[in-house]
Amino acid sequence: IFTELKEAFDAEAQEILKPRLLLTAAVPVGPDNVRGGYDVPAVASYLDFINLMAYDFHGKWERETGHNAPLFAPSSDSEWRKQLSVDNAAKLWVKLGTPKEKLVVGMPTYGRTFTLTNTMKTGPNAPASGGGKQGEYTKEGGFLAYYEICELLLNGAIYIWDDEMKVPYLINDDQWVGFDDEKSIRYKMKWIKENGYGGAMVWTIDMDDFSGNICSGNVKYPLIGAIR
Repeated sequence: IFTELKEAFDAEAQEILKPRLLLTAAVPVGPDNVRGGYDVPAVASYLDFINLMAYDFHGKWERETGHNAPLFAPSSDSEWRKQLSVDNAAKLWVKLGTPKEKLVVGMPTYGRTFTLTNTMKTGPNAPASGGGKQGEYTKEGGFLAYYEICELLLNGAIYIWDDEMKVPYLINDDQWVGFDDEKSIRYKMKWIKENGYGGAMVWTIDMDDFSGNICSGNVKYPLIGAIR
């Protein structure tokens, strides 16, 4: 399909005498999905850039807490779970044949949530019974928009910065939320530049603090602003 699209885009560009449309794709991060589902060198040769969906590494489908988008895996992870990080996913796509400059790394403006089974165990890989409570606005269990996370923090949730993963999480009674904030986004952008990756993309615009009234001192879109 990439071959046919590229040929069609080339033909159209010649016909209308305008630059060719860009051909891109959003791709997964699960190591089994990548190795089993993609001829990476071929895909990379046809695409102008590749959007890496570097989020949803962990979530309500698991029975232990895990961050939505850790830059690096925590040392408490099992050997298999250590594969599930932004850094590892990017390296895997490059190792399998993606030019670094074509790799665009996804940044989430939402968090994944869990309900703890024991409020005395609150770190990564703590026992969980499933997803956390649904948000007031997004109304999906195990999932909160960044502006909903900011509301929890304003109302007394405990913020914890994890220096191994280079991302924060919060604890609110039996609720555990792994998310990105301006600090973690800036770490990720620095990592992108240091490693020579193509850039960043965001999922999704409307889950950032678009009003600027909740998260960061009257700044609209604080996470997307940090990416910029």
